[in-house]
Amino acid sequence: MDELEYLLDQIDRRGYKAYKQIQGDYQFPDFLLRIDHVQGDPFADPSRCRIFIDASTITLSKGIFSNQIRRIALEDCLGRSFSAAIKQRVKGRRGSGKSGQVSIAAYGQQVLQRNAVLKPRLRGIGSAGDGRLG
Repeated sequence: MDELEYLLDQIDRRGYKAYKQIQGDYQFPDFLLRIDHVQGDPFADPSRCRIFIDASTITLSKGIFSNQIRRIALEDCLGRSFSAAIKQRVKGRRGSGKSGQVSIAAYGQQVLQRNAVLKPRLRGIGSAGDGRLG
C-alpha cells in the first residue's frame, strides 16, 4: 500500500505513460490489489485491475457456495453489489476520453456465470475448512 502511494505521488501530474509504473501487486490490510493493465492514453482501453480477498477476512457460510449453482449465484450477487457501489460512489466525469471511468461488466436480468467476480476453487494442501482460497 505504501509503495503504491509513493509511486502515485512520484508520477502525479506526469503523462499517461508514467502511470505504467504502477502495474503490479499491492498488498492492503484486507486484500491484494493487482493492476494488470494501465491505460496508455485518455482514449485507450481502460486500466484493468483485480482484487483478491482471502476467505479468512470475510464471513460466508460454506453452504452459500457449496455447489456450482450456488457459487454462480454468489459471484453474481457480489458483482451486482460492486456495480451498485460504483454507481453510488463514483459520480461525474473525471478526465477526458475514457480516463476516470470505473466500471464492472454489466449485469442483465439473468444470473449467469461471468468472469467479473470469481470465487476460486480451493486448491493445494488443506481442506475447505481452513479458510484459504486458491
